Amino acid sequence: MKILKIMPEYGMFPLWIKENDIDGFENISINEFSVSSSLKCKLDDWDNSFQNTFNEAYPPDSGFAHTEEASLFEEEGIKICKALQSEIGEFEIKYYSVVNHKLYEDI
Repeated sequence: MKILKIMPEYGMFPLWIKENDIDGFENISINEFSVSSSLKCKLDDWDNSFQNTFNEAYPPDSGFAHTEEASLFEEEGIKICKALQSEIGEFEIKYYSVVNHKLYEDI
C-alpha cells in the first residue's frame, strides 16, 4: 500500500510519499491530491506556523518558543492527519510528531 507521511521539515512541504517497498519517502505537494481547498489551507497554515519557528541566524535554536505553541501545533497536525485519512483513501497515513519525535502509524 502507498504511504503518505505528514512530517514538517524546514524548507520543505510537510507531505512525504512512499509508493513501494523499495524506494524511500519523497517530498510531495498537497496539490498532487484531490482534497478540499479548506484542507489545503489548513495544511499550508500549519506548515507556515512551523516554518516560522526557524532561526536563520542559529538553526539549532529553531523551534517553538513555548510549550503551549508546540501543543497547539501538535493538536492541529493530528486534526489534519485525520482529515487527510478521510479524504485520501488509497494511502496509509502516518504522522511524525516533531514535538514528541515519534512516528504515529494509527491516529
